[in-house]
Amino acid sequence: GKSYISLSYALQALRDESTPYKKIICLVPTCQAGAMSLGFLKGTLEEKVQPFIEADSYTMEKIMSNSGNYSGKQLIEGLIRNGVINYDVVNFARGKTYDNALILINEAENYSKEEMLLLLTRIGENSKIIISGDIEQMDRKDLKSSQCGMVYALDKLKDMDEVACVEFHNEDIVRHPIISKIIEKWKK
Repeated sequence: GKSYISLSYALQALRDESTPYKKIICLVPTCQAGAMSLGFLKGTLEEKVQPFIEADSYTMEKIMSNSGNYSGKQLIEGLIRNGVINYDVVNFARGKTYDNALILINEAENYSKEEMLLLLTRIGENSKIIISGDIEQMDRKDLKSSQCGMVYALDKLKDMDEVACVEFHNEDIVRHPIISKIIEKWKK
């Protein structure tokens, strides 16, 4: 639900001509889930990042299809091809400024404090950053929850007028009703 909401908001805001947003920047954490590693991936940067961007692309396709568009997949592919939706990785964000953009940092539990600061300081004119994540889903073996950039940013920035926080709970899960039940049982 977290990514679905942030991506829905971004797509809707992009369509609204009264907003200053001309593009969506999806910042992709390139860490694999859990301890299962495929090792180094061969290929170009785009080929290496492709597995990590598939979740957001699929979600945007689903949003477009659920909105009554005949081919969500083709619409999203067209927006990517035309540079309206861009994917970037923290490794190459230094020195960049994202103007007129909605900057989405999904799976933010997998960024360190230093990486989060780097991403937060990429905001440019007429831009907004949306951060989403779940500390219980942190996959980085080199991070402890005390080093999580998302948690640190929330703690340090929560009293700023420009910053807002929305917290979700199990009853907010929208994927499938069984997920709430699984999570409750898992915690016991």
